[in-house]
Amino acid sequence: MSQDSSIIHFRLQGIRATLRESPLFKESNSRRDGFYAAMRQFDEQMAAARVVSPATRPINLYYGLVQAGYAICAAKLRPEKGRRWSFDHHGLSYGKACSLPEVTVSAVELEKKVGGYQNVSQAVNSEIIKGPVEIGALWSCNPDLQFPLGIGPVHNTTLSLSPVFDPKNITTTIFEGGSRQGLTPYATISAPGSVPEDREQWLSKLREEYFGLHRTLLARPEESALTPSDSGEEFKTRVWWANEEVGSTPEGLGKFLDNFAPEHRYKNARYVLPKISGSDRPPNPLMSWWLILYAFSNLARYHPKEWANDLNLDESLCAASLNKAMDDALTILPHLVLNALDARPTLITRSG
Repeated sequence: MSQDSSIIHFRLQGIRATLRESPLFKESNSRRDGFYAAMRQFDEQMAAARVVSPATRPINLYYGLVQAGYAICAAKLRPEKGRRWSFDHHGLSYGKACSLPEVTVSAVELEKKVGGYQNVSQAVNSEIIKGPVEIGALWSCNPDLQFPLGIGPVHNTTLSLSPVFDPKNITTTIFEGGSRQGLTPYATISAPGSVPEDREQWLSKLREEYFGLHRTLLARPEESALTPSDSGEEFKTRVWWANEEVGSTPEGLGKFLDNFAPEHRYKNARYVLPKISGSDRPPNPLMSWWLILYAFSNLARYHPKEWANDLNLDESLCAASLNKAMDDALTILPHLVLNALDARPTLITRSG
């Protein structure tokens, strides 16, 4: 186990005792008992996932995540009137396709049933998908999966975002009886591909297709030019948000960005996510994994031959990415579950 994984495991174990004093658990023995039973099942499913190959692993990963979701709902969810915090079906359906990236997932409501996907989405404040969504689109909007899935339609990908704190962007507003300082929020966006010829057209597309960027403007050319990276595979440009003031400190800028690009797993790692399936707000990374693993677990259970072919490095263009994702999930999912349960997310310092 790596040092980072060890830290996550330690804190995930420790939070169980911390949550014992939760007001929701004091109000309800069924919540408390359901939480501890579900977390034990999550641990066991993740342990099982480590000893099987990717041919079987998505089944353990998905059902482990479902049990973690049950625990998250027990610990956090105050459902709408007439709806239970617990759930009794997946709340999803999937549609098979000729290629893996085109397999779709849809949210489903059943009469007198409570969907796990819907309840957990509410508990972690994640948008519920509207209509069928392709796996390729979910993959592309997940910051943990920043490598291409393979063949299939091209989708917008996550963009890295870095806050830019510059004291010269602090303004002072004078009013009767005093004054107030405010900082105009600036950030640098890193995007894949070559430098676009038309900066304004490029940003206009981003405003329309990415969550949180609808009020952005390009910084003046003398402040920030579009800069190719050393590898030539991405470029960077500075943007700012009109009609926004975020205090006068780096912390205030960070809190503003948290509304749409919170730090994800690592310190200072922020991403803007593309909209999918007509939604203004994409699902958060935990729920993107949930949807992807739901589809993969169905393929592994009901279409094992096709799933094995997708994993075959000698034949499938998706295989290398799928195998890597199934390995990475062993470390990523416990971290996402911990941060969903804890009021203060655990952020790791990225090595190197």
